[in-house]
Amino acid sequence: MTKKPVKVVCATCSGEDVTLEGWIIWNKYMQRHDVTELCDDGHYCNTCDGMCRIEEVELTPEEIEALDLASEAERA
Repeated sequence: MTKKPVKVVCATCSGEDVTLEGWIIWNKYMQRHDVTELCDDGHYCNTCDGMCRIEEVELTPEEIEALDLASEAERA
């Protein structure tokens, strides 16, 4: 079974402009930062302008289509 794509939102206002607190490391082999741990607390909502709890919400069919189109454009 394939997991449906999700977005992370503020549990109070459902806004997507959230900052998550966690630990990252530099992966020299992949030449990118990798998240090693995501903290349970310390998330911030820029819309509410305060600390928040986050939740995952499934993407709508329109959002999934937009992601697919963006992926196709990157491959071209």
